[in-house]
Amino acid sequence: MVESCALSNKTREISTIMPLYLHQTDESIGNVRLPNLKPEFVRAFASAVGLRFIPDGVGDRKQTFGPGDVFYYVYAILHSPQYRRRYAEFLKSDFARVPLPGSRALFAELMPVGARLVELHLMEHHADLAADGVECAPPAENAGATFLIGDGGNVVEKVRYTGPEGETTGRVWINGTQYFDKVAPDIYQFMVGGYTPAEKWLKDRRGRRLSSDDIAHYRTMIGALAETGHLMTEIDATIERYGGWPAAFESAEPEAPRIVPFRPPTVEPDIEQRYDGCVPIVSLEAAAGGFGDPQDVMSTIEQYEAGAWAAVDSRHRLRRGMFVAQVVGRSMEPDIPDGSWCLFRSPVEGTRQGKTVLVELRGDPDPDTGERYTVKRYASEKAEGDADGDWRHTRITLRPTNPDYKPIILSSEEADTLSVIAEFLEVVRGDS
Repeated sequence: MVESCALSNKTREISTIMPLYLHQTDESIGNVRLPNLKPEFVRAFASAVGLRFIPDGVGDRKQTFGPGDVFYYVYAILHSPQYRRRYAEFLKSDFARVPLPGSRALFAELMPVGARLVELHLMEHHADLAADGVECAPPAENAGATFLIGDGGNVVEKVRYTGPEGETTGRVWINGTQYFDKVAPDIYQFMVGGYTPAEKWLKDRRGRRLSSDDIAHYRTMIGALAETGHLMTEIDATIERYGGWPAAFESAEPEAPRIVPFRPPTVEPDIEQRYDGCVPIVSLEAAAGGFGDPQDVMSTIEQYEAGAWAAVDSRHRLRRGMFVAQVVGRSMEPDIPDGSWCLFRSPVEGTRQGKTVLVELRGDPDPDTGERYTVKRYASEKAEGDADGDWRHTRITLRPTNPDYKPIILSSEEADTLSVIAEFLEVVRGDS
């Protein structure tokens, strides 16, 4: 059921499935299916839409909602062109984050569109949706517009597309004499993942004779692609009517009260007690420019050893080079809340790639805070330099975890304006 590289032949990743339901066998009632949704998420979603959650199927979206409603809503969000453009950088490197609907009305409008998209992409009609009040028609056949024209034995030989001048639709040729007519160029070029289905489906059948079922299937697929494009436009239009991105999704959560972050208590350890349950406190504002070159980081930290120390209860073994500093700004939320006191370690051990690090920006400051020091997730692209075995940065990306903030991208010429100071270890928290 799950095969390695099912998603990409390039990365050869081990695939993971995330089913909507988990099936369990109960001796008294037999096989039951349970929603595979975290209770915390269900509570947040229920609060956002003001509905009661039922554990199976879809609700009436007036008093109840179910796992199916959530799935179709998510499917609609992921097909929003604005969503894909707005969060493109994040979607390249992490799982998609889906916002809660800002109102029950927005949810009620997007959910049926997501359900229709699922029907189109599975190319089958879900009678159970109709029974539950979701109006969905059978998959379209492009209004009967697409037909296979010409004589040639229906054998797929060379697939190509031609668009007659002045026409809004073109022809998808399967050989020298036969073609599917009235296929719009945007449908033929419509991308799903890394493929154009209208082209790839035929190329995968090169050398084969298309049966009447194959021809009907291709017509249905062209119709599904056409309707998908219309529905994606409809999704963005619906979201725009409710305030657009991100305003349409903000009213779901009332503004949270300002939480004063936990500040670790200060201690005055004797010299022999230093790093025994405590580390020095580094003020990033006071240290502006003080770290200097990376090799000077340790000497800078040692200067702080004569100052205030923080008592830290950490899972990490405390040692020289570690320190506590306060991180301001919302770009790393929810992982690092604004104002958190964090434990750092210098120097960074091993590769920096993919780690959350404290960096100094000697060029433009962090747009989130206007400060020279910032905490971000580090990624770099490298190329071989002129000397043997040498290398150089072609691009450095400092990525936030909050999707409302953009990454900081440094070119090869700007790489020297960045100093990696330390590796983020954890947010310092109290006993509670």
